[in-house]
Amino acid sequence: MQNSMKRVLVFLIIAFQGIISVSCIATKTGNSMYDLDYKLSLHLGQLSVYESSNRRLVRINKNNGIINEAEFSLDRQCISTKGITLLIPDDLQNYLDVKLADIVDMVGSPHADTGSGFYIPTYVCENAKLLMLMLNTEETVIGITVQDLLTNQIERIISEK
Repeated sequence: MQNSMKRVLVFLIIAFQGIISVSCIATKTGNSMYDLDYKLSLHLGQLSVYESSNRRLVRINKNNGIINEAEFSLDRQCISTKGITLLIPDDLQNYLDVKLADIVDMVGSPHADTGSGFYIPTYVCENAKLLMLMLNTEETVIGITVQDLLTNQIERIISEK
């Protein structure tokens, strides 16, 4: 009898957590980032992209529970941000063969880790694209993948200077 009670209690706790999570995600607060229209279109490590008919919402869930966001219109205009300063992309060749620490000094810390089992520092750019840095064991950039947040397509891969 006690085991069945424990199972019921565990089930109720898990169900309650699920209800809380869904209600937090689906809360509608007027014309904000939290419209119920959004559906998940891309998930990479800490970063998720949600789409609606006329916008894309990028959410970055850090390990410490902080959620950063950027919202873009379909014409690549940034509508709003929360906890994030978007990267202004310049000549990406300048980042190749450079230590990650030096890039952090130049443009700030990466916005997210989009790796699954290994570290891929990633920046969200003001033109609604992601820059994902490939590092060698010395933490030097050996490649950059550019992914379009509006189409979810990989636009290009840069790997040599």
